[in-house]
Amino acid sequence: MAPRGHVPVMLRQVLETLAPRAGAVYVDGTFGAGGMTQAMLDAAACTVWAIDRDPEAVRRGAELARRHEGRLTVLHGRFGAMAELLRARGVEAVDGIALDVGVSSMQLDDPERGFSFAKGFWRPARSRDDETTVRFELPDSVAVSVPWVAVPGRPDTYRLQDSPESSEGFAAFGQFDFVETSIPGATLRITLMQPDHEVELSYFVDWIRDTAKNVSLAYGHFPNPAPNVILLPVGGERSWSDSPVPFGRVVRDGGETIELFVNQFRPIE
Repeated sequence: MAPRGHVPVMLRQVLETLAPRAGAVYVDGTFGAGGMTQAMLDAAACTVWAIDRDPEAVRRGAELARRHEGRLTVLHGRFGAMAELLRARGVEAVDGIALDVGVSSMQLDDPERGFSFAKGFWRPARSRDDETTVRFELPDSVAVSVPWVAVPGRPDTYRLQDSPESSEGFAAFGQFDFVETSIPGATLRITLMQPDHEVELSYFVDWIRDTAKNVSLAYGHFPNPAPNVILLPVGGERSWSDSPVPFGRVVRDGGETIELFVNQFRPIE
């Protein structure tokens, strides 16, 4: 079963395109939490072959396979080896393929997986009917980065309101550099998680500020008054792309967190 709260990207659009039908055979090449596979199985009496290179995802998929006995097989491997994996099991043709290509959010969100760039993440429990104030008291060695509006005159205190702009987004804790910079209608909190290479946060700040200003011009205002911009450094031996910003995502759990993978060895122009 997919973890609670996990919704596959563009689920409706993918289902409309695939149009699952009874008796057809489909491949979910990036099984992950199983949300896309579950949706295809629910949509029609079809068969799904799911693939994931993460052993933990395959282990979780065993439960879903038992619930749909004979209709789902979860394979350990890469979607790039899809043809070989399926051919080895006698599958020569399929009726549709779904791929959610990117970084696994489940691996990034779970520090125990070894992919986390912070010491931890925390989300406050609150009623959606009230306003909540959060104040942090942390050791000097631990910094915090949050997607909430600061309370004027009250250090390390933030206000969470019941609105799309201020709600229960994640706060990140760890050892990192951060800076706050203002653009019309918003204050950006920019955090650089621990880089391997000697690179300064200021290297990225001007580019982020200019990009945010362009977003404001496009929308008439910046969509969030206090976004949390977290920079996750990649590059060198652990880079899968030569792009200055090979991947990014916006986490809208209410309070908005923008995660950008930045190549610490490639200039941002």
